[in-house]
Order: sequence, then C-alpha cells, then structure tokens
Amino acid sequence: GSAQASELVKCPPNPTITKTADATTVNAGSPIGFTITLHNAGTGLAVVPILTDPLPSGPGIHWSIATTGTSGPMSCSITWVASHQILTCGSLVLAASASETVHVVSATTAASCAIYNNTASYASGNDGIGSAKASETVNCPNLTITKTSDASSVDAGSPIGFTITLSNAGPGASTGTSLTDPLPSGSGVSWSIASQSGPASCSITGVVGTQSLNCVGSESSTFVLAAGASETVHVVSDTTVASCATYDNTARFTSENGGSGSSAQASETASCPTPTGSVSAITSSATPTGGVLATSTPTTGAGPSPLSAFVWTLG
Repeated sequence: GSAQASELVKCPPNPTITKTADATTVNAGSPIGFTITLHNAGTGLAVVPILTDPLPSGPGIHWSIATTGTSGPMSCSITWVASHQILTCGSLVLAASASETVHVVSATTAASCAIYNNTASYASGNDGIGSAKASETVNCPNLTITKTSDASSVDAGSPIGFTITLSNAGPGASTGTSLTDPLPSGSGVSWSIASQSGPASCSITGVVGTQSLNCVGSESSTFVLAAGASETVHVVSDTTVASCATYDNTARFTSENGGSGSSAQASETASCPTPTGSVSAITSSATPTGGVLATSTPTTGAGPSPLSAFVWTLG
C-alpha cells in the first residue's frame, strides 16, 4: 500500500506603484499628463481592489484618460468631487510579473502656469498599501514691449525712425506670437526697415500713407519667442520740407500663451523753421503822390533758413 499527501505553498505577491510625468516642464498651451503603473514583482497574485489619484487642479485644467494598458480587469474613470477631479480604478488582480497602466492628460492655457503635484495610491487586498508621486510644471512667458524714437525732434529734411523691441523674460516660451505696428503717415514719409534681429521675419506692407510693420514666423503668421530672447526692429523714413509734423507711433503684440493687447508708444517731430525779418521805419517830410507812404512786407516761404529779402510796394 501507499500513502500520499500534499501541501499548498502560497507564493507572496509584491505590488509596486510608479508615477511619471509626461515632461518636467512644458510651455503654457501645451498638454500635461501623468502615467501611473502598477506592477506585481512577486510570484503570487496581487489583489488590488482600488487605486485612487486626486488629480491636481488649476485654471484651464481638465483631466481625461488618454490610454490604459490592461493585463487585468481594472476599470478606471475620472469623477468630480467638489471642485476636484479624482481618478479611481478598481477590481484589479495582477498575476506574477504583470503590470497595469493608466495615462491621464489635460490641456493648459495661458492661465495654467503652476507646478502640478500629483500622488496616486493603491490598497492591496493581500499585500498592504503604496503610493507614488510626480510633478509637472507649466511655464508662462513674461513679455514686455518697448518703443523708442531715434530723436525727440529733427529738422525737416532729416530722417526719422523708431526702434521696437519685444522681450520675453520667461520662464516659458511665447507661442503664437505676433508683432504689428501701423506706421504714421505724412507728406514725404515712406517707411523701410533699417535693421532687425530675432526669430521673426519682419516686413512693411501697404502703400505709402497706409504702411504697416508685421513680424511673422518662417512657416506661419506667428512666431515663437523663447525665454530670454528678443525681437528688435528699427524702422526709418526720410522727410522733406513738407513733412513738418509730429509722428505718433504705437506697436502691439499678441501671444497665444502670454496675453495680448499690450502696446508701446513713441513720437518724433519733424520741425520746420519759422521765417523771420525786420523792417526799418521809413520817414519822409513829404507825402508821396497819392498820399500813401511806401510800405514793406517780407516774402514768405518754407526753407532751412530765415528769409531776408523783402518786396516793396507803393500804395
């Protein structure tokens, strides 16, 4: 005869959780996201009845599930609790060496600049609890625009000009950036670009009298201005004796992730001289024919120097 017996040895599970951000930092307007991974490094089944992740909130932030990688029956959803969204996954059994992942994402806006800290936690039915943290930063640009005239005033016949500078102090890049300047018009005034530097391509469009400076990207109507970068353009025009006026000029920029409507103003005056002259008094002991003394009036006109010639008339 023989006898047989057996004994069941239960192998322990070893669940672990990791969480990674899609990127360390992104520019405002770009999406952010996190991937949560549950892994069973043990040789036994890991029973995970629930995984939770209170997702970080902020202006323009709205989370959704992009993908899940399933090797088990886990079901995930995002719900609102008060003013926060929470990712919840449940009913998960992980076999030995198996993993479960879920990827959550959100769009961002120009108002979303912040650090988004995120912690996901699990509770195992047969091997304790665990959590994992990750963070992702949304950076916004810090744009300033300045405009300076080449001089406060010049004599008519001398050139006038303006320098426009758009700077980004960061830390984020400015995307969808545009720079425009409706240039002032006047007699004898025709604008051209003397110099430019920066990532944009600038040109002057329109006919004389309705000219406008526009700066665009190499492949689109907008450009990207990196953190710490600047776009500088110098526009100039000749003047004539007919150009005497004050030329007011305002440049503006817009940015998809850095605001819009900001502007910078400057002015420059082309000055013409005022003719001057003097007439000595005329005295006579006799009255000319007709009884009217001779009088004098200075001739008038515009020019670089006062006029000194006079035309005499006899009434």
